[in-house]
Amino acid sequence: MKLNPILTIIALAFSGLVFYGFYAAQSTLLLSLFSSISFAIYSIGLFAFSYVGAPRNTVLVKVSSAVLAIFSLIVNIIFAFVNAALPLIIIVNSLCVIICLALLYAFGQKKL
Repeated sequence: MKLNPILTIIALAFSGLVFYGFYAAQSTLLLSLFSSISFAIYSIGLFAFSYVGAPRNTVLVKVSSAVLAIFSLIVNIIFAFVNAALPLIIIVNSLCVIICLALLYAFGQKKL
């Protein structure tokens, strides 16, 4: 597994923009924080990870990270509009991050 440091910085910059977007939209600080942390994990998987010698694994990681990032953003936008409770926000974001990390690990174990 290879991690590109320049693309990691770009992914973290995107997550900073997500944090600012939620915070500027008058969302709670914790919703903004959890949204940006989960988006940072997804965007690092989307932009910066690659498997050397296994292009199919790299594609699987990028696609699953993109799908989870879009799902997470949509869910967090809905949470911001309906003023969801903090435990719900933590549970949903944590489950999405755990799924993403489990997929990343599983795709790294198989040679496709």
